[in-house]
Amino acid sequence: MFPITQRFRRAGGALLGIVAIVFVAETAVMGILFLVGLATWNPMVAVLDALLLAILIAAPVYGLMLLPVHREHDKRLEAERRARELDRLAMSDPLTGVLNRRGILARLLEAMAHAERYERHLSVAMLDLDRFKRVNDRHGHAFGDGVLRHVANRLSSALRAADLIGRLGGDEFLIVLPETELELAVGWADRVRRLMDEDGHGIDGVPFDLAASIGVCEVVAHEKLSHLLRRVDRALYRAKELGRREGRGAVFAMPLAPRAEVAADAVRQVPAGGEVVQGERH
Repeated sequence: MFPITQRFRRAGGALLGIVAIVFVAETAVMGILFLVGLATWNPMVAVLDALLLAILIAAPVYGLMLLPVHREHDKRLEAERRARELDRLAMSDPLTGVLNRRGILARLLEAMAHAERYERHLSVAMLDLDRFKRVNDRHGHAFGDGVLRHVANRLSSALRAADLIGRLGGDEFLIVLPETELELAVGWADRVRRLMDEDGHGIDGVPFDLAASIGVCEVVAHEKLSHLLRRVDRALYRAKELGRREGRGAVFAMPLAPRAEVAADAVRQVPAGGEVVQGERH
């Protein structure tokens, strides 16, 4: 409805513009002929003659010159809209609606470049559902798909507008946290872990239990994407180990200092030298 209305408005504006131009031109010609003595001047006749000529010429001029231009413009806009939609679909996970692996990694690269250029903090978290296979085996894959959508919605609701989330595959998600240093990222991850551990998950009246293991890293200067993904994957692996020992979801952070590793339940500070200072979480 709206595109058709816009076309009519555009066509009407173009026709009025043509009428005005021809009217002014015809009036000017009549005035010049009168000044050189080649025509008599009757203002009423001159105005009516110019107006009639303008109205008669407007439609053919629009059809021959402007209409093809407008049609080509409409085609180009439609092609650009479809290209944007295809790009969005290519970057989106059809099951959960969040970014897919290709999309989240592309956006992560952009975030890394921005953080390095402006010397800003940037952290990433990789989340894996510990009991997802049990849910799949008990309720079936269709129910498992619903669980993944449920988790994606929960995670999205816990993010800020600038944060990004994508599904890497299976039950694994990657979260990008701009303007976030490691300690704050650990705090966010632990809140998400608690959110996943809490009771009350259910789909269509069918309850299920969830637990999430989360690995967290802060991006370091000049770090390559492949190296960052290895670090956060290693942090996730350690979180899963910790979770198996404790019988619940867990968060594990890989700090900036090399060879130092931090469990979310233990650390609040990581000095530059790499020594871990433990303390209670607030």
